[in-house]
Amino acid sequence: MHKATLGKWDYATIALTMIISISIGIYFRFTGNRQRTTTEFLMAGRNMAKLPVVFSLVVTKLSAIAIVGEPTDVYLYGTQRCIGFFFIFVGSVVTAYVFLPVYFAVGASTIYEYLEHRFGRRTRKAVSSFGYIQTVRDFRIPYTFWNSLAYGVQFGIAHAVNQFEIQRLLAVRSLKDSQSAALWSTVPSFAMGFLTTTVGLALYAIFQNCDPLNEKSGTGLIKADQIVPYYIVSRLNRFPGLVGLCISGILCASLSSLSSALNSLSTIFVEDFIKANFSEHPKASAWKFNALAKALGKKIDNFFLNLNI
Repeated sequence: MHKATLGKWDYATIALTMIISISIGIYFRFTGNRQRTTTEFLMAGRNMAKLPVVFSLVVTKLSAIAIVGEPTDVYLYGTQRCIGFFFIFVGSVVTAYVFLPVYFAVGASTIYEYLEHRFGRRTRKAVSSFGYIQTVRDFRIPYTFWNSLAYGVQFGIAHAVNQFEIQRLLAVRSLKDSQSAALWSTVPSFAMGFLTTTVGLALYAIFQNCDPLNEKSGTGLIKADQIVPYYIVSRLNRFPGLVGLCISGILCASLSSLSSALNSLSTIFVEDFIKANFSEHPKASAWKFNALAKALGKKIDNFFLNLNI
């Protein structure tokens, strides 16, 4: 095996993707002045149609982790995780008919607003500040039938406690549309899981007699997560620009998740901290939200620029 590299057409394709993404941002920076209040910024005026919300949920989930990490997971550990795909719908039903009616009833913008109505402001601030401490790990067995089943149900219910998704589901015109969007979004989620699993199985079949992870000195691989990019670069480079197109897809998936994260973090900060403590004109809050989103974006840029990878 040999170390693969990108060609000039690949770099050109990646550069074109970046230029298009930046151009979209610049265009809406100078033409998107209709958003003048926090409700318009955060919730699109609560007037979104069902179909755009479904697509928004799908592209938020379609992250670089899904494209690169999930096939690697199947390559290393097999298809046991697929059991959970069949139970995603169960969690989405719980979200649609248990959680969403409550969020709509209190007029929430964040998942933590309900906590204030039920338990008081201190609970809301505590969970909003430290809600990221939510991980339970068991390093002994990657996948079993039962934890895969639980993963599927929990993944579906994650709609109800994930700010990325709830913010979109609360931006539609009615509770009925929100419930429908939550349920319909499970269809492409299942399809994505099936496709990433298929990619992992294909990689296993292709490299069954020459595992690149066992020949790291020749392939330049450092860890297993590089197996998908390695395949793209080493096997698709005979088609000019195709490698760049695949990498651009991974890049766009990262940008979609990153933009959702910036929007949700800004929403939580504005709603749970600024507006909860200061009474001000909606336009002033909208200005602060815009500034905060830019500041968070700058901070994340600096973080990645200083990574030694």
